[in-house]
Amino acid sequence: MTNAKINGLLVSVQWLAENLIAENLVILDASMPPVSAVDSVKKHEKPIYIPGARRFDFDKEIRDKESHLPHMMPSPKIFTKEAQKLGINTDSTIVVYDNVGIYSSPRMWNQVAGGSSAFATLSSWVAGASTLKGASNGCSGQGLTGGAVQLTQYLSNGFDADYPC
Repeated sequence: MTNAKINGLLVSVQWLAENLIAENLVILDASMPPVSAVDSVKKHEKPIYIPGARRFDFDKEIRDKESHLPHMMPSPKIFTKEAQKLGINTDSTIVVYDNVGIYSSPRMWNQVAGGSSAFATLSSWVAGASTLKGASNGCSGQGLTGGAVQLTQYLSNGFDADYPC
C-alpha cells in the first residue's frame, strides 16, 4: 500500500481518484443542513458521497453535548476519542468535503487543524465575493490560512460558484 501526501489545502478530483487506496487517507464528509434559506443553496436529489468517506457529525456526535449551542467543540479528550474512532491518527492525510460546496467543511477542518498557524504558507481559498469580478480580485489577497489564494467563491444565480486563481 501507498501513503498519500497533500502539498496544499486543496486537492483535485484527479488527485483524490489517484489516492483513494492510500492506507493513510481519511476522507471526512462534514455535510450538514444549511441554515440559510433553502433556495440559496444547491439542492441535490441524492446526497453526494465520496467512496470510503466517514461521517464527521458535529450536529450530534462530535460536539459539546453539555452546551445548548449547536456545533460547539467538545473537550480535547472527547474530540481525540471521536477522531480516533474515525481512523484519524498522526500519520493520516485528511480530505474534508461537504455536499453544498465550501459550507460546513471549513468548520470541520478548523476543528481538526485547530486553526493552526502551521498551515499559514499553504495555498488556500477565499469565500464571500458577490460577483465574478470580486472573486477575481480576491485572487491577489491572502487566503484563509494566510497563504496564496488558489480558489475564490462568489454568488452566481443564488448558488456558490468557484473561480480558480
